[in-house]
Amino acid sequence: MLTLTGKDATYKERLAAMRELGYEVQLQDVEVLMEFLSCQMPADSKLRPLSFNSVRNDTLEILLRQKELPDGMGELLTGVYNNPEQDDMWRNYCIQFMELYYERQAKESGVTNQLQSVQDFLWDALDERDNSNAGTALLALDKLSRNHDEFAKEEIRAAMIDLAIDEQASLANRVTALRLCGEQGNFQALEPARDLAANGNTTMIRCAAIATLGELGTEEDYVQLETYAAS
Repeated sequence: MLTLTGKDATYKERLAAMRELGYEVQLQDVEVLMEFLSCQMPADSKLRPLSFNSVRNDTLEILLRQKELPDGMGELLTGVYNNPEQDDMWRNYCIQFMELYYERQAKESGVTNQLQSVQDFLWDALDERDNSNAGTALLALDKLSRNHDEFAKEEIRAAMIDLAIDEQASLANRVTALRLCGEQGNFQALEPARDLAANGNTTMIRCAAIATLGELGTEEDYVQLETYAAS
């Protein structure tokens, strides 16, 4: 356990320690791991942020797949995300894991207030649009809406379009929203996709819009797509 969480351990040592963890980790070790996940990356860590967050990502997945879900996992995820001093990559990972946490809670306990808090968390994260967090939250909302009626599909579809056309949002968020519109058959996005395909302010946003047109478009759009293909 010290090898996994100790600041002087190498990436390979941490991965080796990770392989020794199972899905019935003892309580005292769970507490150490949760502390590891909650703390900020040490300034003198030997690992690059990507490697350090990779270890934390795998650790979090193991904890969320324990035979008995550890107490306080929701608070841990929320606490990391709401702490602006935490690494942005790690905050984003915690948004991703909210989906798995929700599925565990819904299946095993159905605690209404905890489930509602996850819904509120994801909707709130949609407002963080200067990085990739809004798109990550939108992906989680979309996936959860497929199995849980408490997630309003029409509101999520409207959120896809709102994010896709938001010129103040990051490119990553807008591309994610556009591609979700296409993949989920959100035909309300057809007009915005047409406009962005023709007038988008970056090559990437135009590419995403063109791909979305390929999934949602009419015969009229087919003609336009041929024009794009020949340009």
